[in-house]
Amino acid sequence: MNSCKKCGKLTEADNQFCQSCGTQVTVKTHKKTWLKYSVIILGLIIILLFFGWKSFSSYVSYNVAVHKAQDTKRIGDFQNLQLSLTLYYTEHGAYPQNLSELVPRYLSEVPLDPREGENHENSACESTIGKGTFSYRYKFTESGKKFTLSTCLEEGEVLAISPHE
Repeated sequence: MNSCKKCGKLTEADNQFCQSCGTQVTVKTHKKTWLKYSVIILGLIIILLFFGWKSFSSYVSYNVAVHKAQDTKRIGDFQNLQLSLTLYYTEHGAYPQNLSELVPRYLSEVPLDPREGENHENSACESTIGKGTFSYRYKFTESGKKFTLSTCLEEGEVLAISPHE
């Protein structure tokens, strides 16, 4: 229903003229209302997309930083282990059968991978180190003259050291 601006009487929605005074009645349309709400909805969608993207990019940046920190710890651990193994070899003429033999004289404790026990799913690591979990892998020869120490880095690269010949 529409109302006449001159006399204020209500007219039927499909009438273009007031039945009481004959004045032309303006028909209300909902176009402006729909347009107003669609702009608001579009604005809200854009805001939600913006904050969703910011949250996602922050999460990705955080994970990259964590992975770099874990790899830095692995490299530091390997440098300490290499030095400890060299000192052990200098004193004993052979490398230890396992890393626990380095404690407490050469190391305060055997270092653990930052993600010790978590599964890695990297084809490069699996082909070199073997399928399984993140850990430091130490292998020595029966003669005690050689060893291999290896682990998997976050991006699938293999970090491995062995004595110089």
